[in-house]
Amino acid sequence: MTTTAAANDGKPAREILLTEKLVAETVGTFFVTLIPTVVDIEYFTTRVGEDVSRWLARGFIIAAMVYAFSGISRAHLNPAVSFGFAIRRLFALRTAILVLFG
Repeated sequence: MTTTAAANDGKPAREILLTEKLVAETVGTFFVTLIPTVVDIEYFTTRVGEDVSRWLARGFIIAAMVYAFSGISRAHLNPAVSFGFAIRRLFALRTAILVLFG
């Protein structure tokens, strides 16, 4: 399944491959998991920072990953979201299975 990328520079739009979508989802999910984990480890081992910084880190990394990958893969970033979209038939079942288990 391919979709077209937005072409705002006068060039023709190119198709986004399934592998590009899967890589974008994997990288986004990795960082959405990594950053809060690192912030929590730092917080609980050194007691530096506040609870607010822990929650801001989560919000900012999600915002950054959605901004970075929404044009490629819709930036679900959470396999549960992809699963929910697949159940509602808003997301191709094949793609959802690859996102969940790939």
